[in-house]
Amino acid sequence: MDTKSDAPKRTADEDVTWETLHECVRSTPAPRRHVAPPSPVPVFVLGLVGVLGCPPIGIAAWILSERYLRRCCARGVPPQRLGLVGRALGIAATILALLLGVIVGVALIVRYGRR
Repeated sequence: MDTKSDAPKRTADEDVTWETLHECVRSTPAPRRHVAPPSPVPVFVLGLVGVLGCPPIGIAAWILSERYLRRCCARGVPPQRLGLVGRALGIAATILALLLGVIVGVALIVRYGRR
């Protein structure tokens, strides 16, 4: 029983935005039995490590999550929540890394900038 969807097919090279992600999830037919979904575990682990201890690793989690979402859309399977949580953690860790960089930069300028 093969059902056809009117949704446009996405390639793995397209950028995934929240709109295209929601469109992909809504228009994704039930997964076929022979198509295995990509694993969201690396995305989640890197996002968690980024938030808890090493914020620059959050950038890697964010990049990996984009690749994960593109693969899910290309395979026609909805992304798992663990991958979406990993993406959110990666974004939060990246923002945390940027804020820490700005604070350290300002502190160094204040400390050593005056002569």
